[in-house]
This record gives sequence, structure tokens and C-alpha cells, in this order.
Amino acid sequence: MRLLALDTATDCATAALATDGVIVVERARAAPGAAAREVLALVDDVLAAGGVGIGDLDGIVVGTGPGSFTGIRIGMATATALADAASLPLAGVSTLTALCEAAPSAAVAVIDARRREVFAAGPDLAAAAYDPATLAATLRPGTTLVGDGAVRYRDIFAAAGHAIAADDDPAHRVSAASHLRLARFDGAAAVPTYLREPDAVPREGAR
Repeated sequence: MRLLALDTATDCATAALATDGVIVVERARAAPGAAAREVLALVDDVLAAGGVGIGDLDGIVVGTGPGSFTGIRIGMATATALADAASLPLAGVSTLTALCEAAPSAAVAVIDARRREVFAAGPDLAAAAYDPATLAATLRPGTTLVGDGAVRYRDIFAAAGHAIAADDDPAHRVSAASHLRLARFDGAAAVPTYLREPDAVPREGAR
């Protein structure tokens, strides 16, 4: 079975290809504020490196967020369009869950949510938007944190006794390979995970 996965919820777009459960190729491209624009080029790169086309796939996996509202929408729309065009099943995987999958045991995934907030989830921690200081005080001291939110608010988390790897540690980057390992094609719809209202909202009276 050949599967393609992609995620554009953070500032690092990622795509990967797996055959019968083995990761064949993965690509990632950091583009702060514009990661979603890179996704089609990444998909083309991954498929070319794997020597396959869209028609050779058996399914597509997409990261459902949370993260950038625009990034999630573009990633979901891209994956849906590719799946529809090739009549392929589409599965969704939480971006937070994917971060945890590749992290040390019992780690908490923390994604920068802007507005001085983070999206976080982990063992015994419900996925939600949190104030960094509140999250730091909620977690047991010594908790390992991964993700760009953990990096951005390192000082707050470290002061509370939590463990954060070096900024360039791979554990902080969302990996499409994790999506492939977590994907379940059980007929459930791939639904975006926003966890809060978008940053930009229509003005009152605007159409």
C-alpha cells in the first residue's frame, strides 16, 4: 500500500511517502508565515523521489491541525483535491498527536498559536489553546515539551522546571512520517482542528 502524507499547520511544511508501512521519502521546508504555499512543490518532490504518481497511491493522509488557520485550510484543501481527483481515501491526523508520536514517551506537544498562546496536548492534557504561563504551571515539573511553541516560550517553560531540547532538535518539527504511522482509513471524515476562532474575522456588517 502506498500512502502520501502532508501537513501545513505550522511554519514548516512536510510531506512523506510510505510503501507497505515503510517510509520511502520525506521532505520538509521551513517557510515562516507561508509554509502552506510550499506544499504542492513538496508533494511533487516526494512523489518524484519515490518514483510514483498520484494515480499510484492507495490513500492520502493530512494533518488536521491545530496551528495556522490559513495553513490548515490550505493543507486540507490540497489533500482533499488530490484525493478527490484520484478517487483516493483521505484520512486526517492531529498535528499535536503526530508531534507526540515522534517525541520521547510522555512528552507534551506544544505548537505556537500566536496571540501569546500555544496549542498543547499530551498524556492527561486535553488538546486546547493555553496561555504559556498557565500551561507551565499546570504540567508536572520535568515534563518534556516538543514543538515550536515550546521553543518560542522556552524561558517560561524552563523556569517552571520543564525540559526542552535544543531549538534545532528534530523533535520540534512536525513529521509527515508520523502521520503515516498514525493514519487509520476507517471511513471517518478528515476534519480540521482549530481549537479557537481564527485570528482574522469579518467586521460587523461586512459581507
